[in-house]
Amino acid sequence: MRRWAAVPNQYELKTTAGALALSRHWEKDLLGILRPPMGGGGSRAGLPGESTAGRVSLTWSARSQRSMRFLFSALPWEMLGARPAMITLTYPGEWQLYVPNSEVLRHHREAFKERWRKRFGPPVGVWIVEFQRRGAPHLHMYLGLPDAVTDEDYRQLQERTMRRKRRELDVGPYKARWQTPPVSGEFGEWLRRAWWEVVGSGLPAHWKRGVDVAVAFFSEQAESEANRTKVGDYFWRESGKWKQKRPPEDFGSLKFYGHWGQKEGFNPVVSAERMDELVFFEMRRMLLRLRVAKLREQAKRTGRRVDFRAGRPRGRDGMTVFDVDGPRLAPILLACAERNALEKAAMKTPQVVRYRGGPTWRASSELVLDDAEEPEPEWLYEPEENEFDPEAEAEAYWARRDEQEAAVHAAMDSEIDRLERINAVRVANGLPPRPRPKRLRIVVPQRPGRES
Repeated sequence: MRRWAAVPNQYELKTTAGALALSRHWEKDLLGILRPPMGGGGSRAGLPGESTAGRVSLTWSARSQRSMRFLFSALPWEMLGARPAMITLTYPGEWQLYVPNSEVLRHHREAFKERWRKRFGPPVGVWIVEFQRRGAPHLHMYLGLPDAVTDEDYRQLQERTMRRKRRELDVGPYKARWQTPPVSGEFGEWLRRAWWEVVGSGLPAHWKRGVDVAVAFFSEQAESEANRTKVGDYFWRESGKWKQKRPPEDFGSLKFYGHWGQKEGFNPVVSAERMDELVFFEMRRMLLRLRVAKLREQAKRTGRRVDFRAGRPRGRDGMTVFDVDGPRLAPILLACAERNALEKAAMKTPQVVRYRGGPTWRASSELVLDDAEEPEPEWLYEPEENEFDPEAEAEAYWARRDEQEAAVHAAMDSEIDRLERINAVRVANGLPPRPRPKRLRIVVPQRPGRES
């Protein structure tokens, strides 16, 4: 029986304006002599299971939620301009007559997008599908308002949004919406008529209440001082509700979110950097601590209990931390992870570990194949640039240890001499000498470059 060598793992750090994500996947093998373990990758690698090819999405999974938030953290929200707004499109009470399945919902969404394009130009922003308590779907769109919206219409939208926010504190979000007057102005009239004609209900109540608009900023000062990445995360929190992502039965598969304006440049900005396996594990430890710190801050702010162990990665799985300054933290954490991995690698001997006791090996690009008839490609054994020298690193490590021990002994001798001088002075003044303490308080000089 032929024994295959497993495809080596490839680790990456993906950075966006508001998130840091660690990922792992298999390296491509162009020669066809390596392959992943049977059963796929991740924590299920090597285990039997059904194929996920061609699977459709019927519910909003946890993975889809993380993907949506990661997308929102990577989008250039400044392209929405100085007047971003949330536009909500709803259906009448007998919604089954107008949107019986997901395909009709997609058709309505694309028809509204086409009407917007013909009137104002290509829309730039994101859209999200949600479901109300009665099961009816509705659309949230976070778009930049076009230049055709007059200042008078925008000021009316600001005043309407502020009145609604004040009423939400008294009666809640649902009653506040019905107590707020319908969207007015030339732009509001066009929105209501366009959506009313797309749905084709013909109901006066739907023409009056089928559209709602809420602006993101109430003043020019708030717009100039706002962090657009925080605005994108706020949009995600407003639309990332589990209870509103449960479609009714037999509604069909659908996509819960997406973004418009790809041709205009509204695309996610993600930078990826490959790393070694040891660096990956060190980076994941630091991201875990950062995640726990943010959860503690959230628990302190909201007063709710948080499960710090939920969502912890297993095996070689990656992880994602949101609501961080990715471009600033990524180089700092990566440099620290590389330094820690180098120090730990100098203290242990590398070992090749068999996976689950079977014939499959993992993360072993240096493994020699048993089949002697097929020669191994030379690129498997070519030395990499800046090849790691364990002997030199071990020698440097023990030199640092000797230097630290010498500093500790010198500090102890200095402390003992100080106590002897104090006792000599006390005896000269007729006082009893102090007994030598069981523990000595010493001050070791810090190494250059590590001052706190």
